[in-house]
Amino acid sequence: MIFGNMGDMLGKIKKMQEDFKEVQKELSQITVEEDSGGVKVVVSGDMELRELKLDPKIFENKDAKRIEWLISDAVDKAFTKAKKEAAGKLKKVTGGISIPGLF
Repeated sequence: MIFGNMGDMLGKIKKMQEDFKEVQKELSQITVEEDSGGVKVVVSGDMELRELKLDPKIFENKDAKRIEWLISDAVDKAFTKAKKEAAGKLKKVTGGISIPGLF
C-alpha cells in the first residue's frame, strides 16, 4: 500500500516538473513594458531585460541624478510587473502553494 502511494506521488511530481518547464517556456515569451518619464523598459516573464530606450529629451537638463532615478524606477516597475505575471502562471502549477525562491 505504501509503495502504491509513493508511485502516485512520484507521478504527480513528474507532472509538476513538466508543467514547470512549460511555464518557463511561456514566461520566456511574455514581455511587460514600463515607462518612467522618457525611459522605456521591456522585461521578459523570465526576468530578462529585453529592451531599454531613452528619450533624448531626458538629457536636455543634464541632471544625471534624475536620469539615474528614471532608469531605476522604470526597471524596478518592469521587474515588479514581470514577477507578478510569473507568480500568477506559477500559481497554476503549484496549486497556490508558495515555494520559496520561485518569485
